[in-house]
Amino acid sequence: MDFMTPPSFDPSNIDVWKYRMSMYLKTLGLLCSCTGLRFLSTGSQVHGAAIKLGLDLDVSVSNSLLTMYGECGSISECWKAFHSMPDYDQISWNSMIGMLAKSEESPDRSIGGFLRYDAMRMET
Repeated sequence: MDFMTPPSFDPSNIDVWKYRMSMYLKTLGLLCSCTGLRFLSTGSQVHGAAIKLGLDLDVSVSNSLLTMYGECGSISECWKAFHSMPDYDQISWNSMIGMLAKSEESPDRSIGGFLRYDAMRMET
């Protein structure tokens, strides 16, 4: 069952779906707060909790992780989160390219990221 797909209408399953949805929204809110406050340690703990709950497989949560790690300057963790994503979207690529452009990494890496994104976009 996909995380965001509600279960068939069964009163015994709806509470589970409500719980998962509330955890999803709380995780996104916490990651957004950690990003704004640059709380890398707390954001990493939220990441661990998201993994345990299976929320890290959702593209929105993964994109929030990329943004949080990028804004906090943790390039290696940002790359790990990016490579563990099951799916990438335009926001994922923009987050990575923006993070590389702002970081002290070589300009070749940010240009390389853009070129990989462009090549992937052309394939679809």
